[in-house]
Amino acid sequence: METGELYNNLKLAYTSENLGAISGRIIGLFRDKRHDALKAIQKVVNDFTPCHEEKINKVFSRLIMLYHPDRLRQNLEIMERAFRGDDFETLYSMSHILTVQNLEPDHVVVSSVITEEDLAEEFGWDDDVYGYSYFTFDEDYEEDTFEDTDYDVRTFLSVLKRRIYGNLNVDIPVYMLEELEEIEMADSELEDLEGIGACRYARAVDLSNNSLTNISELGELRQVERLYLSNNQIGLLDGLDNLTVLQVLDLSYNDVDDLSPLFELSYLSYLNVMGNRIPAWQLEKLQLQGVTIVA
Repeated sequence: METGELYNNLKLAYTSENLGAISGRIIGLFRDKRHDALKAIQKVVNDFTPCHEEKINKVFSRLIMLYHPDRLRQNLEIMERAFRGDDFETLYSMSHILTVQNLEPDHVVVSSVITEEDLAEEFGWDDDVYGYSYFTFDEDYEEDTFEDTDYDVRTFLSVLKRRIYGNLNVDIPVYMLEELEEIEMADSELEDLEGIGACRYARAVDLSNNSLTNISELGELRQVERLYLSNNQIGLLDGLDNLTVLQVLDLSYNDVDDLSPLFELSYLSYLNVMGNRIPAWQLEKLQLQGVTIVA
């Protein structure tokens, strides 16, 4: 297929109506917990523009950012530049839509066997990234430490200690926390974020499916770009106004009713607030600022 032919096919596919239909189907699959179908769509997209996201909330946010009607103008501008520059590679990377628009999730065949890798993906810590070897501790090295003060509450620090050392009777050196660029603590029964503020260079944080109510300590993570907080008990967004480079935020299925702390976040491009009671005027305000919203 030549550049001109592919461009014409994409022009027919990238319409507001088609994007609305695709994103509506994706939202429906997410609400119905059809995770296998969402991953099947992700697999198709990966053939054209690879991405290694595996957690379902991250897969969902990526798909919505690709196919939400709010992205139509941006997609058309990219296509026009590619066509004028005879950039077949860029056009090809966008052509996943030609398959996805015809994909029938109900007919997706998936394995009925749950592997250890599947369980680790949904519930476990990624040992390749955060395994014990990453946190090798030199007992002769004198360094500031962060001490967990409440062993009766599952705090960020207590869960981290169990994963690194297997017990709570060790203080974590601050430099270890500062080195973390990605924090994966979904499904960890977290109740408190004590200590997470020391992870000041973190860029991606997943705290989904926990029991968090107070997230004010996240205000210290001023380098974070992607933040996933779905399925907690969060009511107030204290501290999030400090996250000036935040781009992706998932607040789905919490108790949030005020998004005003997000109004000044100029880099915010995607927001999921499904399952919250947000005033319509606040959603409209953020949409006018260019934020793609799922509500």
